[in-house]
Amino acid sequence: MTHWRTYVFIINLLLTVSAFAQPQDTTGRNTGFSSWIKETHLRLGYDLGKKIYSKLNGGNMDVAYLNLGYRNHILELFAGKEQMPYVHPTYTFVTTGTYYKIGYAYNFYENWGNMHNEITLGLRYGNAGFSYDLQRIAYDAPTPEMPAYVWTGHRSYSGLHAGWIEVGATLKAEIFHGFYLDLFLSGKRLLGGSKPDGFDLLYVPGFFRTNVSGFGFGIGYGISYRLGL
Repeated sequence: MTHWRTYVFIINLLLTVSAFAQPQDTTGRNTGFSSWIKETHLRLGYDLGKKIYSKLNGGNMDVAYLNLGYRNHILELFAGKEQMPYVHPTYTFVTTGTYYKIGYAYNFYENWGNMHNEITLGLRYGNAGFSYDLQRIAYDAPTPEMPAYVWTGHRSYSGLHAGWIEVGATLKAEIFHGFYLDLFLSGKRLLGGSKPDGFDLLYVPGFFRTNVSGFGFGIGYGISYRLGL
């Protein structure tokens, strides 16, 4: 999906959510824009877990997210960038790229008073564009008489892309006024992507390592700020 089509899709989805979100009275008439605004909220967040993990492993990840909610219905948007090394006994390479995720989630938590905590479950689609910088390949010798093969240098694979779907559960608990600690849990399925010539699709920004099965699992935490519109 090209970038302009993605933007058009997001705008259309926002308009659709807004249309369905307009509250109605028992006669079916809209009760007014001000009433809709009172039940709408915007949440801005940052993934602290990925930032700390990446720094501890010699890379860099930045992930921001935006939630647009009406009552218990939430539109989720994520945007991230990564530069992460992949170290394996056979090869070493660095992945650099960006990704986005868009999805819908439902809040199952019934708040009381002025609380705005959430326990959500949702479905998302993710898409990434990235490149590999291959730095090392090593193979053991097939026989004791033959030397092992080791190559070091730089070989770039650019213009790579991949898409996936994921089921995500999130717990958002208020730690002080307006600020929330967010805990994430997700299961992912790789839908496909471009395979580098003479290499393989081993790591995708936003998905992590692809594994043989194409399934992935994620856990993390972040901090967010909730704005009532």
